[in-house]
Amino acid sequence: MRDNMPFSYKLQTLLAPLPTPLVLVGCLDMTGPIPDAGGQPPTDEPLYEALFEQGMAKYAGTTQVEATHTTRFGLGMNAIEVHHFSGDDRGPICMYGDEFFVESRYGTSDTLMIFLQGGGVCLNEICAATPVPILSLRTFRLASLLGIGGLLNFNDPQNPVRSFDVVNAPYCDGSLFAGDVDRPLSDGNPDNGDMDAAYQRGLQNLTATLEVAAHKFPSPPRIVLVGSSGGAYGIVPAAVLIRYYYPDTPVLAISDSGAPIVSSADVEFVQRALQEFNATPLIPADCQTCLANGHLTGLLSWALDQDPNLSLAYMTHARDHVIGEFFMGMTADQFEEAVVDETNSLLARHPGRVHRFVIPSARHTLTMGIDVIDDELQKAVLGFAAGLGVGFVGDDVTPEALSVWSLGGLMETGLDDNGHAWSGYAWVQQLLADPASTPNVLQLQ
Repeated sequence: MRDNMPFSYKLQTLLAPLPTPLVLVGCLDMTGPIPDAGGQPPTDEPLYEALFEQGMAKYAGTTQVEATHTTRFGLGMNAIEVHHFSGDDRGPICMYGDEFFVESRYGTSDTLMIFLQGGGVCLNEICAATPVPILSLRTFRLASLLGIGGLLNFNDPQNPVRSFDVVNAPYCDGSLFAGDVDRPLSDGNPDNGDMDAAYQRGLQNLTATLEVAAHKFPSPPRIVLVGSSGGAYGIVPAAVLIRYYYPDTPVLAISDSGAPIVSSADVEFVQRALQEFNATPLIPADCQTCLANGHLTGLLSWALDQDPNLSLAYMTHARDHVIGEFFMGMTADQFEEAVVDETNSLLARHPGRVHRFVIPSARHTLTMGIDVIDDELQKAVLGFAAGLGVGFVGDDVTPEALSVWSLGGLMETGLDDNGHAWSGYAWVQQLLADPASTPNVLQLQ
C-alpha cells in the first residue's frame, strides 16, 4: 500500500485518475443508562479481530467490493471521482436494484472525512427509506449555490472541514449500512405487487466505501467519520470496520441525529431489526447485554472501551420528530429524556472522549446545512414529493407524515453550561481544534 499522498503531489496529478482522499463523518444520539459493556481491558490481539472473524470483515479485500470503473465530475482540485460498483455476486447495490457508488474528492489537507449519508430505514414493521442515492457530492456542489451543504459545502468559509479529503457514501440500502440479506419487501406501491425483491446489503456498501478510502487515502493522520440520520446509525459498524483498514489512526466519529438513540419503550426493536437485516454477527460475543435498554449506547461504550484512539461526538435536536415520533413511536418528551439520559451516561463513563451538542426544536439533522430553507417550504416540498412517490418509498410514506418534517443545520445555536451561545459550525471547529476545551452544549428549550 502506497504512502499517503501529500498535497504537493496532489497538485502534480490533478488530471490523472488517482484515488481521492476521504473523510468519514457521522452523528450519534445517546440516551438511557448504559448496560454493562463488558469492561474487559484490551488485549494484545489485533483490535476487533474476533468481530472480523465473526463476519464483519467477510467482504473486505474481495472482488465483490472492487469498483468496476471510475468516472470524473469536474476539473482540477474541485473534481469529484465517482467509483461505481456491481451488485453481481452479492456485491454492493441499492435496495431495489439501482447502482451503488462512492464519491471521493481531494482537499488541501491530508485529514480524511468519511461521510455516511442517511435516508430512513426499511423493516417489516416500518418502512420509509431512500431506494436510490440522492445526497451526492455532485448534488451538494449545485446546492452550495443556495448555501446548502453544511460539512459538504466546500465553498462556505464557515465550514471547518472544507479543506479535508472526502469520501462520501450515499445511502440507499434501507439497512443502516449493516444489512446482509436479500428478501421480499414492499416498496409501498400496490401497482407492482405487495412484495418486491429487495437487496439490503448495507455491509457490502459500507465495506466498498472503506475500500475506496483505503485505496485513495492509505495513511491519513486523522479520520473524521460523520454519519447523518440513517448514516449516524451506520457509524456504529463503521467505527469497528474502519479498524480493519486503519488499525491505529485516530478516529473522531460524529453522530448526527441517530445512534445511539433507538427506543426505551420497545427494547426489543434493535434485536428485531438486526435479525431482519442478518446483522446479528456484528454484535460482539462479550457484549450480548449491550442492547438491553433498547439503545445502542452500550455498544458504543464497548467500542470506546476497546479502542483508545476512538472518540465520539453526538449532535441532535432535543425533540427530533423524525427519529423520535415518526420512526420510533416515542413522544417528544420521551425522546428528549432518552437523549439526556444516554448522553449523560456516556459522558460520565468516557470523560474527555465523548462530546455533546443538543439544541432545542423538533428539527432533524444538522451536518448537511438545510436550515437556510424555510421550515414551511421544506414541509410543503417533502409532502408533495411523498405524494408523487419521489425520494422516500415504503408503506409508511404518506404526504401527511412527511409534511411535518423539517431539517436543520449548523447555523443553529445552543447554549453551553456557562450560558454562551455556540453555532454548530463553531462547535465542530472547536471540537476539531481542541477537543479538551469543547463545551458541553445541552439546551432543551
